[in-house]
Amino acid sequence: MYLLEYRFPGFHFDISEGELLARYLFASQPSPRGRRILAYWRRLCALSAEQLHSGCEHAREAARVLRKREDSLLDFNEPRNDANHDYWAVAAFWTADEAAALLLGKSPQRVSWTVVEPAVSHSAFADHYRDVRLLILRAIESGDLTSKINPRDFLVWASTRGLPVPTALAEAVKAKPHGQSMLKQCEDLMAQLSQLKTELANGRENPKERASDSTLIIGMAMAKYGFSPDSARSSTVSRIVEDMEKLGFALGEDATRQALVYHKDRVRVRR
Repeated sequence: MYLLEYRFPGFHFDISEGELLARYLFASQPSPRGRRILAYWRRLCALSAEQLHSGCEHAREAARVLRKREDSLLDFNEPRNDANHDYWAVAAFWTADEAAALLLGKSPQRVSWTVVEPAVSHSAFADHYRDVRLLILRAIESGDLTSKINPRDFLVWASTRGLPVPTALAEAVKAKPHGQSMLKQCEDLMAQLSQLKTELANGRENPKERASDSTLIIGMAMAKYGFSPDSARSSTVSRIVEDMEKLGFALGEDATRQALVYHKDRVRVRR
């Protein structure tokens, strides 16, 4: 049936052989297209299984070549739409659409979802853009990324999920200054916790320093993870634990929650 679909676009290849005969052989007034479909079907029935397999492979390859040719004719695939990595590397953040375009080496200003969407199912590039964009949107929804995506965080996220990152983009982002990424903040937070544990183990505790440490830790948890001091069980704890694991720290949700509660009780949050 694949060969019928390839030869006659729009033909519903999931119908049964009986439906095919009923529709085209026994029709009172078969259409010219119906007669051609039936004649081609009879030719296919006379072929061996090996010949049918070979015909399907040739048809699929021809379809791939045609789709690649159509891709090259679409506006967003023109060289002038390639990304200016140095320009976008200094941006404070990227949106989901901008991140998807940059990951595919395209200029977000020229290759956007509005431009690409009409080509979905007709272009391999458009399908790929759609898939990458969906992954990014899901990551934002789950909390793995923020809606205002830090460029460095995004490249780490993409790499850990096996998404190819253009070398030029990675080098440009690495060379430009950015605000602290979430992973860097996690490292700072772990360093603070390590220092606190050391001081407690040594029996040293300066009240003013302790208050400052608690304020810093709770402030970062609220600003970057949406931690709510008034919530008994914050859903952001799992996100903090996941980032800790990325850095090689196995802290656990209970220990993280206890640490947040400990420091929460030692700071005063302005309302």
